[in-house]
Amino acid sequence: MIQLKTPNQIEGIRLACRVVHRVHEKVQVALRPGLSTYQIDNIVKHSLREMNAKSAFLKYCQGGKVPFPAHSCVSVNEEVVHGIGRHDKILKEGDVVTVDIGAIVNGYVGDSAVTHIIGKGTPPIEALVEETRKVLYGAIAKSGPDIFLYDISSFIFDFAKERNYGVVTDYYGHGVGLKLHEPPQIPNCRPNPNLHLVNVKLQPGMTITYEPMFTLGSGDTEELSDGWTVVTKDRSIAVHWEHTILITDSGVEILT
Repeated sequence: MIQLKTPNQIEGIRLACRVVHRVHEKVQVALRPGLSTYQIDNIVKHSLREMNAKSAFLKYCQGGKVPFPAHSCVSVNEEVVHGIGRHDKILKEGDVVTVDIGAIVNGYVGDSAVTHIIGKGTPPIEALVEETRKVLYGAIAKSGPDIFLYDISSFIFDFAKERNYGVVTDYYGHGVGLKLHEPPQIPNCRPNPNLHLVNVKLQPGMTITYEPMFTLGSGDTEELSDGWTVVTKDRSIAVHWEHTILITDSGVEILT
């Protein structure tokens, strides 16, 4: 069941999302060549504590997996999602790093991912990062009451295909707020017309995320032996952007 949030719940979710945004700001200031992905996760850990928040990811369990061992997901280059911060994973000039942060504040959850280039990237990489960011904001701009989720997913997919990018279809946007993952799932591809998603309309009070994930190669993925990190099968560069949004009576509000 998709849960429409009450005004009090929305205020709680909004506060958690503000924390996520502020932690992203701290990470962005710190990013530089020579920084390890473990150090990035440590920045998230301490920033959340300073703001009286908890990580929504630490010890998260899903589908029989081992609990997630980090405070954030730090994914570099071919890593699409769920990268685990490591002491020996050192950022260098031109690397693409996606930092995905989830915060819990007073039981409410906010979630957002941002992709950065360390220093200067190649023109194809810079275009991929910018175009994936652009499609996220385009999908948000198209959102509002009575818009079908099918149309949002189709917009994201068509945008990528028009630019010859690979589309990661194994991972989704989702409902969020009272838990990290709530219904509905929001894929980055045209859903099967027979799925229930075709008939799901956005409604005021929904808090959801969109999560476009594009690559410079194939959208096919595989999971590494750590049980979490997802990489492109062809090891092409991957980019991931995400915002938590609120559907309002008149449109949409970006919460993160």
